[in-house]
Amino acid sequence: MLAEDLEKASEIANAYAPEHMQIVTRDDESLLERIEHAGEILLGQSTPVSAANYTIGVPAALPTGGYARVTSGITAETFLKRTSIARTSPGALAAMAPAILALADHEGFPAHAAAVRARLDGRTTTASDQEVKHHA
Repeated sequence: MLAEDLEKASEIANAYAPEHMQIVTRDDESLLERIEHAGEILLGQSTPVSAANYTIGVPAALPTGGYARVTSGITAETFLKRTSIARTSPGALAAMAPAILALADHEGFPAHAAAVRARLDGRTTTASDQEVKHHA
């Protein structure tokens, strides 16, 4: 693609969200900073797609049809197990509560809303507070 300037080039590229993008300019890095949506970005004339696919480790399975706006290519990381870990403070939970309650109510998950309301009301329970019943 040829564009009148780097700003216009980045606008076109981000709208198109190409599977493969090669940036060949006097200052590849300055244009790279403006690109938000591309399956892969190869910098400079010496970085062809064939090198990316075969030897330098860029994934060959990339989003097509503009899907680079919402997803990434498949890499070994895709197949790794990840666990999310989070912690919020009581104040942070209180600040997030209106959004959580609205979404829980909208999605029809009353237990999610009840869990937040109970914590805000100070009625939290722990495993040791709960009666355990065994059925034979």
